[in-house]
Amino acid sequence: MYYFQLQFKRINRTFSEAGIPILPGYIFTLLIFTLFSSKLFENFLYAPFIYTGIWFILVLGLNKSNAILTYIYPKKASLLIRAVENLLVSLPFLLVLFIQKEYLSALILLFLFPFPVFIPYKVKPIRSIPTPFKNQPFEFTSGFRRFLFLVISSITLCLISIISDNFNLGIFSLALMHLTCICMYMLPENEYFVWIYSKNVSGFFITKNLNGILCSSILLAPVITLLMFFFFDKAIIISFVFLLGLLYLSTSIFAKYSAFPSKMSVPQAILFWLSTWFPFFLVVIIPVFYRKSKKQLSQLLQ
Repeated sequence: MYYFQLQFKRINRTFSEAGIPILPGYIFTLLIFTLFSSKLFENFLYAPFIYTGIWFILVLGLNKSNAILTYIYPKKASLLIRAVENLLVSLPFLLVLFIQKEYLSALILLFLFPFPVFIPYKVKPIRSIPTPFKNQPFEFTSGFRRFLFLVISSITLCLISIISDNFNLGIFSLALMHLTCICMYMLPENEYFVWIYSKNVSGFFITKNLNGILCSSILLAPVITLLMFFFFDKAIIISFVFLLGLLYLSTSIFAKYSAFPSKMSVPQAILFWLSTWFPFFLVVIIPVFYRKSKKQLSQLLQ
């Protein structure tokens, strides 16, 4: 069908524009997905629930194309296309669940995959949702609203970890909140919002990092407080994960501006996400991203 051919070409073009050969790009993506799935099931008791939640967020995100499809195709055809698309996205998750012998979760996912198609996707202004931040930095004022579901999910998982006395799940909730903060820095802003800073590059990054650390700490405060109170004997581990997450946040800021005003290229994104599995890479990655970002911003900031 033409729609799926078009999506396949778009994915191939993404790899090509990033300078990655198409076949190795697919292989690497598969390896990352496999590694993530394996680590998740190795370390977390409630991995099937987390895994199913990740799947649901992905297929629900595909609903953004519903409006366009209904303009192009009849309603039944557009629903069929979306159902097939959901199934294709679900297949890797189903395969992993069967390999992990989580047959009940796999059957539930197999039963549920058509239903997100019928959930309407409407873009509505959400300015009325208050945030714990001022107008600056904009990453957190807009990101809090965009990723509100992940913020709530992180706090919910933290509460579940306390009720079930599962420290690993609590650490996962802390990592999820860190990841939510990092995602707020993934998309570049208009050049004007960099130019308005009356600072040199070093001053710009000091301001960005301090704002990022302060705002992320505000979001992390409920999770940190609960974990410290109920798992006080694990305070050293909690503190380490908290500080490491802040370091990754700073790295994501440098990574974002290393490609500015464009989006991060796939090789840059791969380099950043690899560092999440091998933290010692940060010793090399942070200076590399900083030098590149300093070069990219030198014309805007004097």
